[in-house]
Amino acid sequence: MSIHSMVRFEPLPGKEEAFRKELAQVCQHSRAEPGCLNLEVFESLREPRTFAIHSEWVDEAVYDRHVKLPHTRRFVLAAAKLLGHSIQGLRLRRFGDGKRTKLTQRGSEEALAQIRDALLETYAVNDAMNQLLLAHLDARAWRAQPPGTKSRGGRTIAAIFAHLHNCRLRWLKNSAAHLKCPVPLDPHRCTMKQAAAAHKKSGAQCLRMLAEALSGEPQQRVTKFFRDSWMPIWPAGGAMFCYMFSHEAHHRGQILMLAHQLGYQLPDQARGGIWWWDKLWKQQGFSKRPR
Repeated sequence: MSIHSMVRFEPLPGKEEAFRKELAQVCQHSRAEPGCLNLEVFESLREPRTFAIHSEWVDEAVYDRHVKLPHTRRFVLAAAKLLGHSIQGLRLRRFGDGKRTKLTQRGSEEALAQIRDALLETYAVNDAMNQLLLAHLDARAWRAQPPGTKSRGGRTIAAIFAHLHNCRLRWLKNSAAHLKCPVPLDPHRCTMKQAAAAHKKSGAQCLRMLAEALSGEPQQRVTKFFRDSWMPIWPAGGAMFCYMFSHEAHHRGQILMLAHQLGYQLPDQARGGIWWWDKLWKQQGFSKRPR
């Protein structure tokens, strides 16, 4: 069941503008958080130095995570110097008929479960797309140098598949250390058969990681998404799935283009097959179609 939060603020005289800036900044970050359903800021009509925030969150666990995030903590520290009081808020649920509340809660939970299941099925199909390309790729294209590059001067198709697998391992190691990591692929030595087997293993483990990240359980073990050492760490959630899927879709496009440039264009069942989502869903044994 979603929860609501109401917080009232009264800046010190002369601190209103500084507080407005802090408030605008934290609200921008908070609205982008996974699980934030709505966030609005209000000003009092009769008390010119009084502000209020009303926000709605998927559940209390998501809200608990929100109050611990760096941008929230930074706001609390900055506000302590600008307010004439300590920050106190209310966690609320809608007042009304108990039966209606239960029905609303059940409907919300079912809708979220459907979205989660669709995302997990999509990621499972994502690896099936990679396997389709590997199954139909001409072996002569595997280590062929990209046109216009010198020896080892560009990323070969073999290196791209190795990169995809090794990125998955980095995500697993840093975001879900409790899950077993498959062995990495050597971009200069791995075979197509080894790449196919490795992708199946890393794909299965990444699917388990996503299932935990999207579970919504209070004690879930996957709470962050570490992409790379030079990138900001994200809370685990929907954006985590989007990044993982789009990263591989981007490189699938590279593989198709490079195979074509090398003169080994993939056949229709692979080139077009990655878009036959209904067929891919069925082949994965899913009872429901894409939705």
